[in-house]
Amino acid sequence: MSNSLKLNRVATNFTLKDHIHGVLRDAILDMNIYDPETDLRLDERQMAEQLGISRTPIREALVRLEQDGFVEIQPRKGVFVCRKSLDEILEIVVVWAALESMAARLVTENAMPQELADLRSLAMQYSANSARADIAEYSE
Repeated sequence: MSNSLKLNRVATNFTLKDHIHGVLRDAILDMNIYDPETDLRLDERQMAEQLGISRTPIREALVRLEQDGFVEIQPRKGVFVCRKSLDEILEIVVVWAALESMAARLVTENAMPQELADLRSLAMQYSANSARADIAEYSE
């Protein structure tokens, strides 16, 4: 039957707690937390109602999100999405750049000649000045 129902298997390690953590994390990442109009307070009851679940997996996910640095749980006040400071954002960018640089260096050290040629071609496509697309820049 070509029009039969096609279902994806549920992962054997699936837990509601992990699923809710992922759903809330994705929702937080989609928020514009730097917009002054954005309400950073998260309402457990409202989230549980929207997701059609009890508050327990919401609470468990929020605790994990606090450990991950996404939210702050303030006793008797609520749960709030955390904004990163300018210094924290700059630190993230510096670490990200260092990791990209290291990854590029490792690629160039271990790549075959054809892979290097493909990489050079990509670098020229995305370089503002294609004459400067020099792989040596990435591998001191």
